[in-house]
Amino acid sequence: MVKKIGNRLSIGQVKADLMLDAVIETIIETVASGEKVKILDFGIFEPVKKAPRLGRNPKTLVECMISARTVPVFKAGKRFKETVNT
Repeated sequence: MVKKIGNRLSIGQVKADLMLDAVIETIIETVASGEKVKILDFGIFEPVKKAPRLGRNPKTLVECMISARTVPVFKAGKRFKETVNT
């Protein structure tokens, strides 16, 4: 991916790698702080709160409580979905 970005923007791979790392880190930090990240034509990264629930170990079938947590979720945008589906 870094190579493709570097070629598309006519910059070196080192700069492309720094740019990609900055974008990824910014998305992670923003979602971790509880905010959504919307990228036009690409999709939305957002934190989703999961309630505590009863789970089961598939090996032993022993039930246990799974604690509440927040997980990152990505929802693909319309253009992304359409392009992948062609």
